[in-house]
Amino acid sequence: MVLGGNDVLRRIRHEETFANLDAIAGRLRSRGAAVILVGLSVGVFTDAYGRGYEDLARRTSSGLVPDVLAGINPDLMADQIHPNDLGYRMMADRIEPVLRDLLK
Repeated sequence: MVLGGNDVLRRIRHEETFANLDAIAGRLRSRGAAVILVGLSVGVFTDAYGRGYEDLARRTSSGLVPDVLAGINPDLMADQIHPNDLGYRMMADRIEPVLRDLLK
């Protein structure tokens, strides 16, 4: 499920996005599930989302990959929004250690 990234495109207020993510993470954690937040950097000069992902991860005891698309250049993109196979491989390589840490 991708909230945050799609919410940015739909121009949903970041407070609403994080309230929704908080509720979802809380429900999942209450059922014993591990949660990994996969962040995206939004904005050139400031990023209202980056701090939100960090705070939410701390509050919900979730894993965090802060900016999963960092360094994924145009050669690794299928279009302006989505990575290609190599870009997704890089994302998986960033998520894997966080997942392994949560599963310990």
